[in-house]
Amino acid sequence: MLYDPKWEVTTKPNVFSLEGLVAWLEKQNPATSYDYASPHGCLLAKYFRSMGYRWAFCGTSIFHYSRFFLPTLFTKPIPKEMNNVSMYGPFTFGAALERAQRLINKA
Repeated sequence: MLYDPKWEVTTKPNVFSLEGLVAWLEKQNPATSYDYASPHGCLLAKYFRSMGYRWAFCGTSIFHYSRFFLPTLFTKPIPKEMNNVSMYGPFTFGAALERAQRLINKA
C-alpha cells in the first residue's frame, strides 16, 4: 500500500469551539486559577493567547484581538457555551474542564 501523508495529519478543533477549549484544558494544571473579571487574566483570554492570539483580551461575551496595542483589529462574539464554562466558580482550570465536559455530554 502506498504511503499517504494525510495519515499523519492530526486535526485540531476550532479555536472558537467548546471542543477546542476542552482539548486545551485537558493539558493544563487543574489547580491553576483564573480571574473571570480580568480581561487579560480570565480563562478565555489565557486560552486564546495560548492558541496564538498573542494580544487577546475578552469582555463578557466578546473576544478582542489587537496587535502591539494598536486599535482592535478583530472582534468576535464568544460562543455562549464557552462563556458559561468560564463565568461560574470555582475559578480553576479543573473546575472549568468539568463544566465544559458536562456541556459536551449534554449535547
